[in-house]
Amino acid sequence: MSGDKIKTLVELANNRLNSSEDFEQFQMFVSQSLDLDTVSVRAMMLSIKHYFIVLYILQIYSLIDEKIEREDGPKVLEYILVGLSVKPDSQKTVENVYEYVLNAINNADIPEKMKICLISRLSLELNKLSTKQLIKFINMCKKDIEESNENCVQSWKELFPHILKIVSEIKLIRTEEFEMSGADYKEMIITDICRFKVQPNISVALALMFRGTLLTEKEHELVIKTLCSYFGQMKPQEIPPILQQILHFCSSGDFLTLFCTLQKYFDDKYHLDQSNDENLGLEIEGAEKKEFLEAESTVLFLLEDFAKVHSSFVNDITKYIKNSIGAPNMVFGPFMLAFLLTMSCCAPFEANVIDLLKKLVVQSLVEIENTQRSCWLKLNYTDIYDVYTQFQVFIKSEISSYEKIFKGLVNLGLSFLGTTSSVVKKNAEVINRVHQLGLFIIVSLVHKRSFITGSVLRKLTNFITSNPESNQYLECLHKLCKNQKLTVIENNTEILKLFKEIPVGMTDKVTSAVMPVLKTSTFLRDNIIMILRKELISK
Repeated sequence: MSGDKIKTLVELANNRLNSSEDFEQFQMFVSQSLDLDTVSVRAMMLSIKHYFIVLYILQIYSLIDEKIEREDGPKVLEYILVGLSVKPDSQKTVENVYEYVLNAINNADIPEKMKICLISRLSLELNKLSTKQLIKFINMCKKDIEESNENCVQSWKELFPHILKIVSEIKLIRTEEFEMSGADYKEMIITDICRFKVQPNISVALALMFRGTLLTEKEHELVIKTLCSYFGQMKPQEIPPILQQILHFCSSGDFLTLFCTLQKYFDDKYHLDQSNDENLGLEIEGAEKKEFLEAESTVLFLLEDFAKVHSSFVNDITKYIKNSIGAPNMVFGPFMLAFLLTMSCCAPFEANVIDLLKKLVVQSLVEIENTQRSCWLKLNYTDIYDVYTQFQVFIKSEISSYEKIFKGLVNLGLSFLGTTSSVVKKNAEVINRVHQLGLFIIVSLVHKRSFITGSVLRKLTNFITSNPESNQYLECLHKLCKNQKLTVIENNTEILKLFKEIPVGMTDKVTSAVMPVLKTSTFLRDNIIMILRKELISK
C-alpha cells in the first residue's frame, strides 16, 4: 500500500475516534485498498479505534504521573477532566482516569495541601460517574478504612460523604449481589464501617468523614456510639482531637452517651493510693501523669466551651445526675466532680450546679448516717461514697489546681458553710457535717494556694456581719487563723475591717476566733484594741 493511502487510512481512523458518523467512508476506502470484505473491515476498524483509545489513555496517565506531584498538578487535572467532559462517548475513559488519579494520590508522596486540592477537583466530577463505578469506589474506601490505611485517609475522608450523598439519591440500585434503594444501600455501608475495628490513628479522620456525611437519626446514633467505642484503646493525648470533631455534630440525644464515655475513660485511669492513711491521693495508671492531666484539662475546656453555646448539653447531664441522686457513688467520680466545678464558674449554670453538688453530698452523708444506725446495712451495704475522703484526695490531686476547678471548689466550700435546714429537712447532724466539709475545703484550699486568703477572708467577713447567728463562719475563720497564721496576718486589712463592721454583741466571739493571730502579731493586736476603744467611746 502506498504511503498516501496509509496516511489517509490513519486520518480516517483518527476521525472516527471523534465522530459518531457511519463507518461507510472508512469501509469503502479499506475495501478498495486492501480488497477485504465488510466484516473484516469492521473488525480492523474497531481494532484501530481500540488502539488509539488505549494510546490516548496512556498519554493521559503519563501526563498525570509527570504533573501530579507538582504545583500545577491540580490545574493539569482540571484541564484533563474538562477536556474529557466535552468529548463524546468518554464515560469509560473518565472513569479510568478518575480511578488512576485516585490511586496515584494515595500512593505518591504528595503534601497534604496538594492532596486536598486534587481530591476537591475530583469530587466535582463524581456525579458524572456511573453507579457501578461509584459502588466500586465505595468498596475501595471501605477496604482502606478497614485496613486503617493512613496513605488513603485524605481520599476517603473527602470523597466518601459526596459519594454517599449521590448514591442515597438513586431510587434503585441493581447489582449481581443485591437490589435495594440508594438510601438503604447508604445505611448498609455506614453500618458496615461502624463494625470495623479501626486503629486509633484514623479515628479523627473517620469522625471528620461522618461529620461531613448527611446522616439519618438512626445512622447518627450508631456513628456516635461507634466513635465513643474507640476511646478505650486511645492514649490520653488522642482524646481531645476526636472529641472536638464529635462535638461538632453531636445532638441532644447523644450528649449523655459521649459524657459517660469520657467519665469512664478518665475515672478508670485513677486509683486511690491507700498505702498511707494520712496521705491519701489519686494515682494515675497506664499513662504519664503530665500527658493525662493535660488531656483531661483540655477535655474539660472543650466541654465548657461547647456548653456555653449548647445549654442543653449541661441540662442533659444535670438531669442524669438528678435521676441518679440516690446512688452518688455511681456518678460522683473525679471526672464528674471536675466537670461540675468547671461548669459552676459559668454564670448561667452556677446556681443549678452548686445546688446539685450540695444534694449529692447531702445524700452521701445521709447514707453514711443511716448505715451507722443499722447493723444490717453495715454488713450488706459496703459500697458507700465517703464524701470526706473523696474531697480530700481530689483537693490533693493536681487537676484541682486548674483555675476553673479551683475557683469552683472555693465557691462550693463557701456554699457548704451557708447550708441551712431547708436543704436537708432540718437534720441538724447532716447540716453540721456539711458545714464541716465546707470548712475543710476552704482551709485545705488556702493551705494549697495562699494567694486566695484575701478573697476568702473578705467573703467570710461579709457572711459574719450579715449572719451574726451563724457560728460556722466564725469557726472557719478560727481554723484559718490557727492553721494559716502568716497568710492571715499578711491580709490583716480584712480582719481590721471585720472589727469595724462587727455587729453588736459579737465582739467576744470574733475576738476569740482571731485570737491565734492576735497572739502572734502585735501590729494587728494594737490596731484592734484601738478600734474597740473608739467603738466604746462612741457609745
